[in-house]
Amino acid sequence: MKDKSNPGRRKRSPLRREALRLKLLGGLGLIAWPLYELYIRIDAMAGPLRMFFDMAIGEKVPVCRVISYIDWSIFRAPLYLVCCVALGALAIGLRKKRAASLWLLIGCAGLGVYGYLREGFFVLRTVRALEAVPFIVVGLGSILHLVAQPPKKHRG
Repeated sequence: MKDKSNPGRRKRSPLRREALRLKLLGGLGLIAWPLYELYIRIDAMAGPLRMFFDMAIGEKVPVCRVISYIDWSIFRAPLYLVCCVALGALAIGLRKKRAASLWLLIGCAGLGVYGYLREGFFVLRTVRALEAVPFIVVGLGSILHLVAQPPKKHRG
């Protein structure tokens, strides 16, 4: 039997290992939930956008005038959801970078607070609390990653 241990490889501390795992799971949650909700809300955006293109192309109304007719509040929810997906992708892609943990923590705090305080999206506070779980998981992973001791380099 061959020994598969690699003597040159650094071992991660258990705290850092858990931090990376939390960032991965939270990042997956931040991608899955917003994509599902965005898929559900896409029909709410299709009507106004169809009207926009019909006016601009079909009726030859100037674009500046057509833009003034658009209710921009319908794009708040999709923009928030796209930002959540981007934060989840960053959490997965940059989970091993210690310096990115602070930026992930700030992004999670900002989007989490906005998501909890937003009006008109959901009625139930329970649903809002469940939506906050991925933000909490990524934020906790980022805090643990910042607190964990960096691994010591082996000299040899």
